[in-house]
Amino acid sequence: VEVRDPTGGLLTIGGSMPVEVLGVAEPAGTTAVGRAGLDLEVRASSFDVSAAVVFLDAELVDALEGQLDGSLSVSGTLEQPLMEGPVELSEGLIRIPELGIPYDQIHLAAVAEGTRVDIDAASIRAGSGTMTVSGAARLEELVRLDLAVAMEEFQAVRTEAYRAAVSGDLHVGGELDAPVVEGEVFVESMDVYLGELAATAPTGLEEIELTEEDLETLRRRFGYVPDADEEEAPFSSVVTADIAVE
Repeated sequence: VEVRDPTGGLLTIGGSMPVEVLGVAEPAGTTAVGRAGLDLEVRASSFDVSAAVVFLDAELVDALEGQLDGSLSVSGTLEQPLMEGPVELSEGLIRIPELGIPYDQIHLAAVAEGTRVDIDAASIRAGSGTMTVSGAARLEELVRLDLAVAMEEFQAVRTEAYRAAVSGDLHVGGELDAPVVEGEVFVESMDVYLGELAATAPTGLEEIELTEEDLETLRRRFGYVPDADEEEAPFSSVVTADIAVE
């Protein structure tokens, strides 16, 4: 597969991977799709990632930019892929509507080795401040984190209701879906506009009932079907934090 973006950047993917055909049962004696072998070579040369924004929820991310370079060899299985090679993102930008500010001048340099991804250097600008990240992540059954985060007058949020710039050093450990955050954060500046805060406060949430087709899609794509009696916990309830704020 070869994809060339309008600016001339190139993404190529070659090799083989197992594919599940919906409605077709796996023949007896064959290896399950999730445990079948991967053999892929992925190459990127100044590839523009902005087109990927169409695959993201616009309420979570409404802008995405950056140039991707890298050379990855992917083996292992779908259940446990193994990756080897460097990846670099430059001139990146992401905008999260709820936080009201674009995070730009994103640069990421990482190297994958098996289930481990080492982040050699990562930096993000927001407002006049910066955030840098280094460390590693292990892509096992659960994604395990070991990251050092340093912020200097980083404009974390800038909406009509409030704005905040912070500095400090944090360590992020634990798992991706239940991170453990420790360190110190200094609030450099904070503005809260009470009138706007009251005007934009949600009055209620619309209930959504999943159909059987929706549940089957969740199971097929993510291997997870929510229990009908299970209440969704807010993300804050699974984050373990030990942070001194000044």
